Formats: sequence, C-alpha cells, structure tokens
Amino acid sequence: MRYTGVARLGLLTFLFVPASASARQTFEGVITYRITVEGQSVTMRQMSKGTVTRSEVEMPGMPGPMYMLLDTERQVMQMVMASMGMYMEVDLAQAVQAAPPELRNQPAKLTKLGTSATIAGLPCEDYRLGEDADEMEACIATGYGWFMSASPPGGGRGGGPNLGPDLSAYRAEFKDGMIPLRLKTRVNGEWTVMMEATEVTKKSLDAALFRLPDGLRKMSLQGG
Repeated sequence: MRYTGVARLGLLTFLFVPASASARQTFEGVITYRITVEGQSVTMRQMSKGTVTRSEVEMPGMPGPMYMLLDTERQVMQMVMASMGMYMEVDLAQAVQAAPPELRNQPAKLTKLGTSATIAGLPCEDYRLGEDADEMEACIATGYGWFMSASPPGGGRGGGPNLGPDLSAYRAEFKDGMIPLRLKTRVNGEWTVMMEATEVTKKSLDAALFRLPDGLRKMSLQGG
C-alpha cells in the first residue's frame, strides 16, 4: 500500500507516539516552518503543548489567518476560521474507520542515511521514509522530546482502530523523542524541499491557545 505525499507529510508533522513512560517528555514551544508546494511558499507556525498542537497558516485568497487545533488525547481536530466566525471539527477515530485496514496496519519504513545537517540552530540526521515511489527524506532532531505525544485510537482508553501505519520503527529509533526539521520529496527524479523549519523556540505556552474560542459557529464538512 502506498501513501500520498500529503499523507506522509501529515505522518511526519503530526506523529502519534504512545504516552508511555519512555515518551512522556514532550517538546513545548513553537516551530516555524516554510512549506513549499508547486513553487508556492507559505509560513506555518506549529505550537505544541503536551497532547495538543495549534498550527497557524495564512493562505492566499483567505479573508484572514486560519489555524488548526489537534487534540490527540480526545482524538479531535478543529479547523478554525475566526475571521469568518466559524470552525469545522473532525473526529479522528471515526474518520480512520473509513480507511482501508492495510493503510492503518502497514509498518512504516525508516532508513538512516548517515548524513546530517544543522537546521534552525538544531543538529539533525537524515532518514529515508518509505520506499520506491513513496520514499521521502527527513532531517530529524532527537533529544529534545517528542513534538507531540499521545495515544493513537486503539492505543489508549476506549479501544478502536489504529490511526495510520504501524510506527514501531519510529518509536524504537527515537527513544528520546523527535522533531522533524526538514522534509524532502522526489519530483521528476530530483529531491525538492517540501517543508523546512526556520525557527525553533522552546518555551511555556498558555493553555488558552489550544482551546476553541467562544462564539464560533460549527460548520459541517459538507457545508451544512
């Protein structure tokens, strides 16, 4: 089973890892990324605090900035468009039930390449993700805690299906946590940077940043 580039980007930036004793050290702070797709670049700020993240991005053509709140303990993702007075919500445990079982259960491929770099002031090592047409490369910083730590659906209370592929290879390799700093994909035979961190700031964040503002209207994904 092969994964799309979007799916693998999501796998890397919103990595689900077990909330066990070995994975409780989480990174709290802000990481700013430059994302480039089809020659167009946008800036994304990702804030992480325990089992929740907030991703802010300004998209061309949007009336104002939008952001996404992801709570991996509750398994809820909320896309907030405050300037429009609305938000949309996705139950991740329900959404994954519609995915083919092989997509949820296939082991993720991970190969250390033996090369390294310094990105946004942090040293990182290069890894090959996937294989054949699905392969991508990531430069991953370790020793700073997990960028996010939570139990995936089925891995915590209440049971349910597993979300995404089997990440046991990641958990075995990155015992002290991981922060993805650069992601490259192969386009027409050449490696192209898809995402790269420009600033990493470790600091305490206000819990209010990760709560849904009052007064917004909930919209369905079907527009109803």
